[in-house]
Amino acid sequence: MVNDQPFNDKKIILSLQKDELNHQFALLVESFTTKQEFEQLTKLLNWLSDYKNDFNNILNNNNNMVSKIDIFEKLGLQYDGKFKNLLHKIISDDVNNIDEALLILKKKQEYSDKGIILKNFRIASKNIITLLGTIKINRTNLRPKTRLDVLKLNTTENLHSITPLDEYLGINRLPFKMTIGAMLEIAYWVQRSNSYEEAEEGLQKYTRINVKKDTIRLVTNNVGKLVFENDFKQAEKSFEILNKGNLSFPSKKLNHDFYIECDGAMFHTRERDENGYTWKENKLGMVFCSDTFLSWKNKKTDKREIRIGNREYTAYAGSVDIFQKLLFNIAIQNGYGQYKNTILISDGAMWIKNMKELCFPDAVHILDFFYLCENINKFAKEYFNENKDIYEPWVADLCQKLKNSEIKSVLDILNSLNRKTINKCSFNLLNYINKNINSIDYKLYIDNGWFIGSGAIESANKIVLQERLKQAGMRWNIETARYIIALMTKVKSK
Repeated sequence: MVNDQPFNDKKIILSLQKDELNHQFALLVESFTTKQEFEQLTKLLNWLSDYKNDFNNILNNNNNMVSKIDIFEKLGLQYDGKFKNLLHKIISDDVNNIDEALLILKKKQEYSDKGIILKNFRIASKNIITLLGTIKINRTNLRPKTRLDVLKLNTTENLHSITPLDEYLGINRLPFKMTIGAMLEIAYWVQRSNSYEEAEEGLQKYTRINVKKDTIRLVTNNVGKLVFENDFKQAEKSFEILNKGNLSFPSKKLNHDFYIECDGAMFHTRERDENGYTWKENKLGMVFCSDTFLSWKNKKTDKREIRIGNREYTAYAGSVDIFQKLLFNIAIQNGYGQYKNTILISDGAMWIKNMKELCFPDAVHILDFFYLCENINKFAKEYFNENKDIYEPWVADLCQKLKNSEIKSVLDILNSLNRKTINKCSFNLLNYINKNINSIDYKLYIDNGWFIGSGAIESANKIVLQERLKQAGMRWNIETARYIIALMTKVKSK
């Protein structure tokens, strides 16, 4: 156990580090009295010992893919300690102490060679939001000297002014005046919150990011759009390989099962279709493999319990043509074609059947047993006039026969029912079973150790769609919803 003992190393530390420490840091050191504080100080000094070299290396790095502010942010995040405010101040001060005069001189010379004369216009501040806090940068703005220079700059480069320090740091390329890390943090908070207002409160309380809900919405849409477009680009490539017949799978398969589940769920939008309908279906898919299952024995029931390990989601609020590409892509990425068996579980919707034939022709298509039993119950309640004494045992018997794959017996029972009464029911159970006759051999599926229900995708609909998009009173722009859902699938996949 560590005792809180005063230490006498302050003068030594201050003398060794005086070139690195500002007045604020010196005051902090003087206030320390315990060994724990000294340990925190040592951690900070270790970070500071490499900081100057790292900072200068970043300034000399001409990588234009990411701004220097993003890299400074990562440098600051390497320190794991309690003096974050001090780090933020050190980096802010050093950014504002960059030799801007040399940058201005070079920029004026560059444009002079193009026949454009620039002059110093004003010094203006710009706030950049980072994970360390907001960094305020004072920089000089350059404007064309004459009307002819104004015309040349606007015509050749579509610019009205130039800020050398912005270009040097790369902050002229930053959307929303914030780092990529800050944008991702905002998008993350939107996924875990029920509204933009709640995300705003969470960011202010638990992070160093202070932005309003309108900015949060715009940032999230931007990140979501980039995520979706990247996913779709990859999906297009995968689907092109499928269409060209260039897919190749190993002859020796892994002795496990590859699962695909998909379902549709409605959410409320601000847009009306041709029929004036404002509800839109979001198609959700997930893939997972049996070699990642977690299994244990339930002491209360004495039965084996199984939990899905790794899984990946994808979704699209729109046509099946786009959704099937996204689903096929994550299936390929997660090992489709490499496993002994591929199983697709669904509610039997026609769009899913057609997608299965196109994208996963080798898959065993299983009609969700529990969904089928729900439909049997729905039919029976109507057919038997909601007489529980009659329809409940009838439903239980029919479901048990289906579970035992006594399909002929089930069809005989349904064919023996009164046709006129069947036709009055809102749901035709006989037609439904006949349409899915090749997907209800449940005894075989159970004997193979396969799932016969799509509970996983129903749970996924709750965490991917309902928790975020179906709160009371919510109505969505369809494009915005697509981007939010794209982010939700990333957050919930694992």
